[in-house]
Amino acid sequence: ESIKHGVDPTDIYQKVYESGSRSRMKLLGTIINNMNFDYDGKLAWFTIDGEMLSKTGSNSEDVDGFTDFVRKIRGVEIALMIFETENGTCRVNFRSKGRYLVNGIAKSINGGGHVFAAGARVQGSLKEVTSLVLNRTIQSMKIQDKQTQ
Repeated sequence: ESIKHGVDPTDIYQKVYESGSRSRMKLLGTIINNMNFDYDGKLAWFTIDGEMLSKTGSNSEDVDGFTDFVRKIRGVEIALMIFETENGTCRVNFRSKGRYLVNGIAKSINGGGHVFAAGARVQGSLKEVTSLVLNRTIQSMKIQDKQTQ
């Protein structure tokens, strides 16, 4: 119906999915170069701090979608982003391909969400929150693996 009225789907697709800024791409490159893998490569995680934003000329809106991007890596079952915000908290995003439920992990750190896409805001430094979240995530993955055996 929209096409009949002159809507150009190619134009809309390009504006939504193919129009990342240079600063966003620089930030993505930094993330890729500093990505971490744990739990036999099933967990891919990365952190973003203010210095990374400054060096790349990025802002907080530029980080959207990065967790989904990392989840696409072959062998990765959970992608995890920990983003240090300005007010002494960290934004945590979990994305799962479906083998592991992540909303329970998010709930354990006062967050929530869908079983395969969840998040939280956690008070603390990037180092503290990263340690907490990695420990909880790996522990949850181990428990879920035992339950499926």
